[in-house]
Amino acid sequence: MELLLFDPSLGELEVDESGTPGLLMNNGNEVILKINDTTTESIYVTSGPLSYKYRIQYVKFHFGSEGLDGGEHQIGGLTFPAELQIMAYNCDLYDNFTQAEKSPHGIAGIAVFVQVGTSENEEFDVLAHSMSKVRFQGQFVSLNKVKMKWLLPNTTQFITYEGSLTQPGCYETVTWVIMNRPIYVSQRQIELIKSLNKGGFENSQMLLERNSRPIRPVNHRVIRTNINFRRGCSMSRNISFEVNSRYLD
Repeated sequence: MELLLFDPSLGELEVDESGTPGLLMNNGNEVILKINDTTTESIYVTSGPLSYKYRIQYVKFHFGSEGLDGGEHQIGGLTFPAELQIMAYNCDLYDNFTQAEKSPHGIAGIAVFVQVGTSENEEFDVLAHSMSKVRFQGQFVSLNKVKMKWLLPNTTQFITYEGSLTQPGCYETVTWVIMNRPIYVSQRQIELIKSLNKGGFENSQMLLERNSRPIRPVNHRVIRTNINFRRGCSMSRNISFEVNSRYLD
């Protein structure tokens, strides 16, 4: 269990509500939704722990082979079946994602836990349906409109820390924002994702699974939150953060 620092200066994370075209692709290592990166159709993330404007570049999908082993973050030592990571770059300071990922305050990553439940996130349902068209490596499909705001859970609460990208070269340039509630999907949608392949038609048994980086040590990073567990607590108070068991049902 990690200790959190309540930071009253952390405001609500702001994500544009508009939609934009995207390209969903299977590159053999993971499924990525690339967002159209034009100035007229970009989607931006601001506020929360962010001091700059960040332009969303892509969404990554992390999932395991079975059980609750699909995420790259844990809450109270628990993981979830899947995790979405909405990745954006600092467009106030840098020209593109490649430049930003190697630079200070370059990247913002929004981590959204995915849990199996009776209700379904409608925007995720659109993506899950499209994943059936990118079952094999090299396949891709264009999406007319994707709304990042609708992929987020209905909460303004989050925890945040300064960390790294989870793929090589793991640059320490990411402000991570972990939402305090999951989104819900059906078991059918989870099974569809787990049926994706890392190879072509000729290697249909090579499933694209366990594409998450193993959990890494905190290494004395400061982990902050805008969740006020107790009225009147100060910046010097250490609060333990535990997963709410009702979201695991």
